[in-house]
Amino acid sequence: RAGWTAVIGGGLIVMFAWRMGAFDIVRGQSIPRRVWLIEQLPGHIDQFLFGMFARHLVRAPESFAARMRTWLRQRGWRVSLVLSTGPITETSPEDLVRKMVGREIARAPDKESPARAGNELLRVEGLTRNGVLHDVNFSLARGEVLGIAGLRGAGRTELVRAIFGADPIDAGRIFIEGREATISSPQVAIANGISLVPEDRGTQGLFKNLSALQNMFMASTRSGPIDHASERRKAAQHVVSLQIKLPGLSTLVGRLSGGNQQKVVLAKWLETGTRILLLDEPTRGIDVGSKAQIYALVRKLCQQGLGIVLISSELPEVIENSHRVLVMHKGAIAAELDHTDATEEAIISHAVGAST
Repeated sequence: RAGWTAVIGGGLIVMFAWRMGAFDIVRGQSIPRRVWLIEQLPGHIDQFLFGMFARHLVRAPESFAARMRTWLRQRGWRVSLVLSTGPITETSPEDLVRKMVGREIARAPDKESPARAGNELLRVEGLTRNGVLHDVNFSLARGEVLGIAGLRGAGRTELVRAIFGADPIDAGRIFIEGREATISSPQVAIANGISLVPEDRGTQGLFKNLSALQNMFMASTRSGPIDHASERRKAAQHVVSLQIKLPGLSTLVGRLSGGNQQKVVLAKWLETGTRILLLDEPTRGIDVGSKAQIYALVRKLCQQGLGIVLISSELPEVIENSHRVLVMHKGAIAAELDHTDATEEAIISHAVGAST
């Protein structure tokens, strides 16, 4: 389950939440309201408060910080180390992230949506799975990141699993580069250039008892004798290009950090020559530095002509890295927002069914 902690120092209090062993900063406007949100938080909206890191810093005098530390400890909260000791007026969200990571973090550049006419990679028409997905329609262009947002249980994961052939559908059609494809299994999806980075990489995306090298080639189609020397050369190239930190290619992938495990999953799909990359919570449970590296990789892959579907419960991640955002509500597409219209307020409004 989620845990909570507070970082206090130099007039700055930042609330943290963590899942899967990774820390993210939770948003809030004031300490009393922040604490109320944490204690009263409805489960169906908690995903929108997780991971909005370094966006809303809490301003408080040091005397209040000391009282707050006592208050938190009395209620069993953990009080952690000081991240910033400068005046709050001199501390920006970017400064805080830089202090956490120890280096500059690259930010997503201004986005221009790629031309969609004649540039279509994927089109979904009327995709339906009874009781789960209802008449889903969308398209994805080369060089585009299509974000998918929504509440937990809205059908985001079920949608990409259906496109990948991991779950059956009851109706609908899938087109790849204008040609209809019957995706009856993940094997057929891979053959058609579709890949899925699953929500739970530990149980669905990796073999933790195998090496990083073995995992990188697990999805590749090979015939004839295996060229081990060639595989090691290619794997070494992935290590460099994806900035994977590991003692060696023979290291068991289960011993790597969450961020490096995720990079191995990405290397596995890049090795298949994927054209359509479905990312389901790709930065869950990884550190801020690895998140920035994955964002940078997403932008690089788009420049190379891949189409990417990005699912994330962290709204800033969806907004900053997507050209368009689809908002799901109860298994259907509730709204399609251009990046200029995709605000947290607009997304949440559609996600809870408040907008029609």
